[in-house]
Amino acid sequence: MREGERSLFARKDFMRTAGAFRHKHGTRIITDRARGEQHCKRNFNSACIDDPSKRKVNKEKQTFPKFVTYRYVNYLWDDAAAAALDPVARLVYRSNMLGSDQRITNTGGGNTSSKLVETDPLSGQPIEVLWVKGSGGDLRTSTRENFSSLYQDKVVGLQTVYGARADKGLKSQAEDDMVGMFTHTTFNLNPRASSIDTPLHSFLAGRHVDHMHPNAIIAIAASAHCEKLTKEIFGGEMEYVPWMRPGFELGLAM
Repeated sequence: MREGERSLFARKDFMRTAGAFRHKHGTRIITDRARGEQHCKRNFNSACIDDPSKRKVNKEKQTFPKFVTYRYVNYLWDDAAAAALDPVARLVYRSNMLGSDQRITNTGGGNTSSKLVETDPLSGQPIEVLWVKGSGGDLRTSTRENFSSLYQDKVVGLQTVYGARADKGLKSQAEDDMVGMFTHTTFNLNPRASSIDTPLHSFLAGRHVDHMHPNAIIAIAASAHCEKLTKEIFGGEMEYVPWMRPGFELGLAM
C-alpha cells in the first residue's frame, strides 16, 4: 500500500452526521450515519490491536502479512496483490476491503475516491482526475464500472459557479442544481452518475478519501452528548462539525 493509502486504511479519522467528525488536518476521512450502537475505539493502530508482536512489520519495506488480527476489525490489505494493480484498480481493491466489514460501513453505504493523474484524451496532456464511487451499489462488490471519473479542476471550478448564485445556501435550489453540474465535468465520457458526496471528495486536499459509516462513530454521533464525547474520546485529534445533509455545502464546510 502506498503512503497515502496506508494512512487512510489503517487509521480511523472521522467526519459527519448528527454531529460530525473531521480529522484536524482535513485529509484522511471516514464518516458516519446517525444510527448508534456498539463500542468506540480510539485508533486502528493502537487500541484495537490484540497483540502488537503479531504485526510482523518489516520496517525496511513496511510490508504487512495478508491478515493481521485486531480486536474489532481485520487488516485485509495485501501489498503483493495491490502492487499488481493499476491505480484505479487499487482504489476498487481498497473499496472492496473496506466494504467487506459491516462494522466499518453498512451495506450500500459510504464511498471512496482517489485523485489520479491521467492523460487527457482531448489535449494529450497529464491531468488530475477524481475517481469517486458513483451513486448506487455496494463498496464490497463495486467494480471499476461503479466509479465516476471527473476533471478535478473542473469540479473545483464549480465553486465559482455556485458562489455566483444569489440563492445559494444549505438546502437551496442552487445547491440542488449543482448535482446536475457534475455531468459537465465528466472525464473520458464515463457514464457513471456521480455521487452527491462528490464535492466532499473533491474539495478535501487528500489524494485518497474514504467516507465510511463505522458503528463506533455512529454510536457517538447518535448520542445526546456527541460533541462532548468527541472531545473526551479523541482529545483534539478529531473536530466536531454540526450535521449537514450531503451536498455542495458539506463539501465547502470540510
